[in-house]
Amino acid sequence: ERYINDKLSGKLSPAATLFTNLQIRETQKQKKGRRFTLDEKILSLSLYKKSPKSYKLLSSLFTLPCRRSLTTLLHQVKIEPGISPVLMQVLKEKVNKLKANEKFCTLMFDEVNLSTELHYNAASGKIDGFENDGCTTTQEFADHALVFMVKGITK
Repeated sequence: ERYINDKLSGKLSPAATLFTNLQIRETQKQKKGRRFTLDEKILSLSLYKKSPKSYKLLSSLFTLPCRRSLTTLLHQVKIEPGISPVLMQVLKEKVNKLKANEKFCTLMFDEVNLSTELHYNAASGKIDGFENDGCTTTQEFADHALVFMVKGITK
């Protein structure tokens, strides 16, 4: 594994190197005995989110985490209404590493419709489904959300 990694790491992208090492390390193991690193799960999750049907096909051809493992990983990410200080810090660190011409971006925002439902969140002990701007919660049902996205123009 190390020999192949040394030979290929300069010729493949980091994602391709990660994927290749995963295949070499886990292919011979039983399904229940496979262990995946966080980076491997994140790579797999990005493939799954791009196209669940393609991920199903890739899973039949290659060794990849099962869909339930990816769902479990997603549920570990705590997302709250409002602007996330952690996300803003990560974004700041990423932007600081960019070259000047790579910092050009577009800011997009859109309103998305939500189904008006209430759910008890056992993890937080709260009822989700009311309007919440990150600072205050009202007694009105949330039926829409404002979503922001930043996309690089040159990268």
